[in-house]
Amino acid sequence: MTNYKQIETELVNRGYGEDSPVTKAVLELLYILDAQDLQDEGIRRLVVDQFHTLAVSPNTTISNMMKTGASWGPFRLGTVPIGAVIRVKKGAFTSLPGTRFNGLVGRLVGGRGGKAIVRFLGHKDNVSHYIDPQKLETLLAE
Repeated sequence: MTNYKQIETELVNRGYGEDSPVTKAVLELLYILDAQDLQDEGIRRLVVDQFHTLAVSPNTTISNMMKTGASWGPFRLGTVPIGAVIRVKKGAFTSLPGTRFNGLVGRLVGGRGGKAIVRFLGHKDNVSHYIDPQKLETLLAE
């Protein structure tokens, strides 16, 4: 179960007041999520990730990204905006454990040392990964 007081304290430490709209909204969303009684932490993470994806860009759902008609183009670190939908090229990795990333869709969260930092949508480990930009492509506007 969520420790609401700890979440509120964290939000205050991040600069939001106890009565700020951000603090109130985050706590309300957590109340709703907890009411679903999701026993599996992986499912809870997936719900949060899907909510984030739809809230940030409601016209770009995972099903739209994955459909065969989606247009994917070259990825160039520094020209693709943070938050852009990207995916690992099919066949980008040929050896284990890298093959698990082939075809995964995610969002660009940054760049460092010539690598793209990607957070994959619905990925169980819920962490960001450093990926060679040559192995990525970006979703083009439809």
